[in-house]
Amino acid sequence: MLKVALGGVTNGGKTSVCRKLNEDLSKIYSVKSIHLDEYFRDESDPNHIRLKEFNHHDWESANSLHIDKFVEDIQKIIKSSSCDIFLIEGFLIFNIEELKNIYDKEYVKAKEQAFLLHQNLICVDGSQPFQDTYNKILAEINDALAKNKT
Repeated sequence: MLKVALGGVTNGGKTSVCRKLNEDLSKIYSVKSIHLDEYFRDESDPNHIRLKEFNHHDWESANSLHIDKFVEDIQKIIKSSSCDIFLIEGFLIFNIEELKNIYDKEYVKAKEQAFLLHQNLICVDGSQPFQDTYNKILAEINDALAKNKT
């Protein structure tokens, strides 16, 4: 199973790239994907950090998410799945300690800290056209899959 991480800033195009990869790669391979955005805590959850000066929750912090459940679900998929490609997408995925050693390919648009924590990051220039970014990622995934077969 090739584990591909797509991370970066909020509204940077991660989900769009992930959906397109899933759609195209599923024509040839067995693909699973997981999205960190599906793990936000309910607004009434007491674990949220409240930003009093803005009168709302800090939706950009790890406290706004069920990180433990996200990690647990990833581990279950890795242990039980026979898929060829596993796409893991989210804005904080490179800041989750329990996940730092599981990715085979990593794509990030921001976060200098992520480069210190991960040795195999590939930076994608978010100012480039979507199709160029997508083609680069798709080509690298296909290269990695070809290397795994040999």
